[in-house]
Amino acid sequence: MGMVRLNLIICALVAFLFLDATNGDFHLRSETGRWDFNTQTWLYDDATSPCIDAGDPTSDWTSELWPHGKRINMGAYGGTQEASMSLSDLGSRADFNCDAKVNSEDLFTIAESWLTEKPPLRLKISIMTVS
Repeated sequence: MGMVRLNLIICALVAFLFLDATNGDFHLRSETGRWDFNTQTWLYDDATSPCIDAGDPTSDWTSELWPHGKRINMGAYGGTQEASMSLSDLGSRADFNCDAKVNSEDLFTIAESWLTEKPPLRLKISIMTVS
């Protein structure tokens, strides 16, 4: 039974499309962007995990960066600024507080970190063009 269980675990890891689960990197692969801790940049994969935008629909997704699909990702980084990016284009890159409006509150969010030594991760990443 041990080998059957191991095979099931391997199949699950492959199906979820984690970056490198055997070495502890549980970031989900994404064609639109996956955070790489080592290089501190977004990298693009040739496949997208089915776990992106597949989390509990009642969970808070608003810390995930755009494009976020307005639904939390499954996994360790779901609901965080390191959540892998969605193929969905719901929302707006300029809506920093995820209230479905681009307005002065979003401008204030940018202004608060203007000319600081290191901007918050959310701003740093959201302003970048994702191609």
